[in-house]
Amino acid sequence: MKRKIVNTILTASLLLLVLAGSPHLFAKEIAVSSPNSNAQFILSLFDNTRLAFDLTFRNAPVIERSPIGITVENIDLGQDVEIGNAELYKIDETYLWRGVHSRATNRCNGAKISITHKKSKTHYTLDVRVFDDGIAFRLIIPGEGSRVVQGEATKFVLPAGSVVWHHDFYMPTKASIRNPTLRASRPANGWRHQ
Repeated sequence: MKRKIVNTILTASLLLLVLAGSPHLFAKEIAVSSPNSNAQFILSLFDNTRLAFDLTFRNAPVIERSPIGITVENIDLGQDVEIGNAELYKIDETYLWRGVHSRATNRCNGAKISITHKKSKTHYTLDVRVFDDGIAFRLIIPGEGSRVVQGEATKFVLPAGSVVWHHDFYMPTKASIRNPTLRASRPANGWRHQ
């Protein structure tokens, strides 16, 4: 009997050690998929403190784990946060449009995710929309009066070997459009041409 109790205590202690060494097991993760399930946005915490996201298309990574954040009044609202509940919604609408197509379609699955910055007690919303062919998100930070936004802390970490089309911050011209192969930098602090 005594030996059984000792074995139970040892097993429980070992389990607690394993779980304590794996904080990601307890981290909240929210996934939102497109209406056809090809695209997926996954919100999580990087190192259990930094708001981060991953994007996949047809189960292949498009954006690897990347930080989300914005600095308001000298506070990085993406660091030391808690992920709250998600309010899921769907949009399926069409409307008249000028241009190549006379009718536009707006069809996506969305989530309004509650985020809390622990130290400042700032509550805000991450609004995510996942379309069949794209993903969008925005931070909605409530407040009154004048506030200063010092910077953007969101980054996009591309998988190694990604090929992208891009242009500079001016009007794109044929000469300024390039097709470089990018190598993702490690740690997740952006990317550079090589």
